[in-house]
Amino acid sequence: MAWIKRNLFFVISMAVGLALTGYCAWLFYQDFGKNSEVAKDEADVTSQYDALVNNPKIPYPSEENIQHAREDQAQVKQLVDELRTSFTPFPTPSNLDAKGFSEYLENSIFDLKTRATNAGVTLPDNFAFAFTDQRNKLNYPTECIPLWMQQMAEIKVICDILYRAKVNTLLALRRVPMSPSNDMIVTSEDLMDARIVPTPFGTATPYKIELKCFSKELAAVLDGLARSSNCFVVKNIVERPFGPRTLDQPGAEAEDEGLPVPVLPGDPPVQQVGSRNGRQSPEQYKAAMEAYQRRVLNYQRELDNLAAAKAARAGVTGTVTVEREQLLYITLSVDVDKFK
Repeated sequence: MAWIKRNLFFVISMAVGLALTGYCAWLFYQDFGKNSEVAKDEADVTSQYDALVNNPKIPYPSEENIQHAREDQAQVKQLVDELRTSFTPFPTPSNLDAKGFSEYLENSIFDLKTRATNAGVTLPDNFAFAFTDQRNKLNYPTECIPLWMQQMAEIKVICDILYRAKVNTLLALRRVPMSPSNDMIVTSEDLMDARIVPTPFGTATPYKIELKCFSKELAAVLDGLARSSNCFVVKNIVERPFGPRTLDQPGAEAEDEGLPVPVLPGDPPVQQVGSRNGRQSPEQYKAAMEAYQRRVLNYQRELDNLAAAKAARAGVTGTVTVEREQLLYITLSVDVDKFK
């Protein structure tokens, strides 16, 4: 104790030195652990880098490859721009009240009818482009007005394609109901039993188009749908003969030659489905159309027999091929795809 008292300053210095040495040793141990972790991370990154550099499937980031990547990026951007031109969204409907929507609907129907007349496309009497029940009404459900306006915008684009294709007659245009309570299937010529279908990228709105045209006009319609700036997907095409083929006019010539004259099948039945105002039922219309199709097939069979008889009298042997253009009754099922 006496020695410690005599050398108190030395003892304190030694104690402080030992404490500092221990603290430094603790710091060194911590730094050593951190250095070990950094060295391990460096080794992992180095191994990953070596794997990337030595991987033959991954191009090395040289100046040449970087330039190629920039060119690929430019091509992708060009492709995206082209896709945007093919998937142009429809205009957003305006916020209209009942009176404004009534005026918009009447103006749209008048404009579509005027354009049909200018294009030489025939329309049924009182054709309302799938909005018969919405005309001449005073009140409309507020929630349905923008949805109806969206459908009218899509119908305008569809009609524009039909008018450019110069189809003979637009017989019917059906849309999906927007609301089960406020858009009831009262006029079945306007609405179809379907709903808007959600897709991973947006929605698909079905439409059904019935028209009378020749194969050339049908090809123009399909080409117009494919080239449209909006996205149309043709889901189904149903075609059947609408009437006798053109250039089939045997008439007096067959009578002069003593050959039987084929009996014309007459006009096709007009589809007026519904129970109101004494209209025929769907079953009655189907039976009338099937009977008409049988008359058309019988008429064409008689025409072929007449052509064969004329060829036999003229001394023509072998198969006689006569190409006649056929007026068709076309039913198109089209989806309008709208993307988010």
